[in-house]
Amino acid sequence: MVNLPYEDGYFDVIFDVFSAASLYEEAFLACLDDVSRCLKAGGRFFSYSPSDKSDAYKKHSPAKKIDPWTLDGIKRIDSAYYGQAYPFRFISKDHYKEVLLERNFNVSYLESVGRTYSSGNEYFEFITVAGEKNRLHS
Repeated sequence: MVNLPYEDGYFDVIFDVFSAASLYEEAFLACLDDVSRCLKAGGRFFSYSPSDKSDAYKKHSPAKKIDPWTLDGIKRIDSAYYGQAYPFRFISKDHYKEVLLERNFNVSYLESVGRTYSSGNEYFEFITVAGEKNRLHS
């Protein structure tokens, strides 16, 4: 995901549904750089990613933070997605918008959707974002 084997401007659309959440922040930013590179001018990007408003992030112990957004897994037994033993990155709406704007995207949709687990005792939120690669920066 951080070194996509495609030519510049190859795709009209790129989707990320919960995949880039397994990348620590530095790798995630590299992934977005490659997404931008691989999209045609005017190409669209869609992503569905865990939000920092989730209890799994806010009450992450015994998991440790790898960086400000990424945990070393989901280790709290009563957490949604418990048992994930790989980096698990969360993001805020503001941060997602910021990193997309830095990569020449116009953000056309940015919303959150939440749900509960464990009979309503565990909240998990997702960020849904859509953007278009700026036509002036192909």
